[in-house]
Amino acid sequence: MAPWAITGAVLGAIAAFVVYLVIPADQRTNENILGFLVLSFGSFGLGLALVFAIAVDLITSRKTKRALAERADQ
Repeated sequence: MAPWAITGAVLGAIAAFVVYLVIPADQRTNENILGFLVLSFGSFGLGLALVFAIAVDLITSRKTKRALAERADQ
């Protein structure tokens, strides 16, 4: 699940940069807002990615079938 989590966190950080650039410069109070946005969006993206990974795992595990293999002596 680590690749899912890393991907979600990176996508969240990218979304934070986009939101930061969309905010007009005169309405930004200081540069700390970028850190807060990256932290919050990255955490949200990480959590969302983990929920998605668990959901995919549950859906795909129901479709698996088990088979029994026995060794034949020749």
